[in-house]
Amino acid sequence: MSESTEVLKPQKTHFYFHLPFATIVKVLLVLLFLACLKVLAPLMMTLFLATLLAVSLCPVVGWLNRKGIPRGISIAFLSAFLIAVIVTVAALLIPQLVQECTNFIANLPKFKTDLLNELSDSNPLRPFIKNFLNHQNLVPKTMDFAPLFSFGNMALSGLTELVLIFVFTVYLMIDGSRVIKWFSSFFDETNQQKINQTADEVSLIIYSYVAGQAITSIASFVYVWAALSYLQVPSALLLATLAGIFDVLPVLGFFFAVIPAMLFALSVSGSTALIVLALYIVYHGIENYFIVPAVYGKRLRVSSFVVLVTLIAAGLLAGVEGAIAALPIVASYPIIERIWLRRFVGQKTVAQHQLADAE
Repeated sequence: MSESTEVLKPQKTHFYFHLPFATIVKVLLVLLFLACLKVLAPLMMTLFLATLLAVSLCPVVGWLNRKGIPRGISIAFLSAFLIAVIVTVAALLIPQLVQECTNFIANLPKFKTDLLNELSDSNPLRPFIKNFLNHQNLVPKTMDFAPLFSFGNMALSGLTELVLIFVFTVYLMIDGSRVIKWFSSFFDETNQQKINQTADEVSLIIYSYVAGQAITSIASFVYVWAALSYLQVPSALLLATLAGIFDVLPVLGFFFAVIPAMLFALSVSGSTALIVLALYIVYHGIENYFIVPAVYGKRLRVSSFVVLVTLIAAGLLAGVEGAIAALPIVASYPIIERIWLRRFVGQKTVAQHQLADAE
């Protein structure tokens, strides 16, 4: 008896990837948010810098208000005073800075020759400095106006940003507390108290940072200008201005300021360059161990290693402005941890961090 055998064909297995429509919308919204954030990043940084300045000026407005001067008049008076100070300083420094920059460009060939003449052929730094000068093409062979236009665009962009920072600062001084209340109204009463507490304590950090940084930058400018002028180093005012600007960058700012100062001092003599290096190191030590603790107090006790890593990361992500804004953010973390993250990191961790910061 023959039996019919049925041949079983292998069935195909189909894999379907089902992506819900809601998930697609969420992904698109996240991508749209990131795209908008990339476009608005410069504006957000400008607004953040204006917030730092506004928070630092609010105590002055409050002091004037307690003296019987209405808040609006206090803000107008303070704004006019700041404009007067900026215009006065610019009127005193900018002409001399322009003159020094003009002299520096005109004397570039002589500067390069004098610098190399101060280094003997046996000096191990001579090949490095010579290659650096040749690579940077400090002595232009032909007249090229492109750098001038580029510098003009940079100056115009910087001036526009400064104006925006000032305008935002005035608005934040007027409506800052109202903005915080409007934002906190989205949360329940407990979180509203946390937001207000965070704003009050972080404001003290920001005030200490901005006020302290202004003092240390001015001290660095005056010290470097006096020292380099006494040693007859070329472009002393320009180098002092760089020292005051780079003073806002802990650790890294020292190297950014001392290297050009030593190069200019080498054009005078090798011993002058060593004296300049020694003077910068001495001031750096005095600032770190005496001026900064006296000015900042205990509000900005941040590890130097954490500061260095944060500055490098912030600089890579957002340039010099990001590096400037990084320190008050890092210094504010203990407050955020204590108020918002206590239940996540644990009371023991918060207590240990507070003990470590107090050491």
